[in-house]
Amino acid sequence: MGFAQQRIPELLSFAVPEFPEGNARITRVDSVEGDCVINIRKQKKMLNYEMKVTASWEGELTVGEEKKKAYGKVKLPYICEDVEGLNFAVEVTVEGSEPHHRALKERVESIIPQVRERIQGFIAELGTR
Repeated sequence: MGFAQQRIPELLSFAVPEFPEGNARITRVDSVEGDCVINIRKQKKMLNYEMKVTASWEGELTVGEEKKKAYGKVKLPYICEDVEGLNFAVEVTVEGSEPHHRALKERVESIIPQVRERIQGFIAELGTR
């Protein structure tokens, strides 16, 4: 699991595409839990993994003359070889319920395809180890 704990934070530390009224980014990976195992059986490599990843995000939105901040989590609750098409669930949460909180959450949700793509790339990397 050491490779996963090192590589996943590298892959998930990126900013949401810029938008005129603010910015948001994944600031850190809080946890990578589970197992990643490569077995070789009958000269065939078999990859088994089951992980849960939680990352933090923060953003800032300009509302009028004021800059408002929001914080939340990006969660991948079940990364497993059993997930069809490697279409892992990605959940974005925000602390707070004001309009700027919801707006920044929606911006962070826009990167869900990139998060999935980077995790799929990680799985491909595992297969080459």
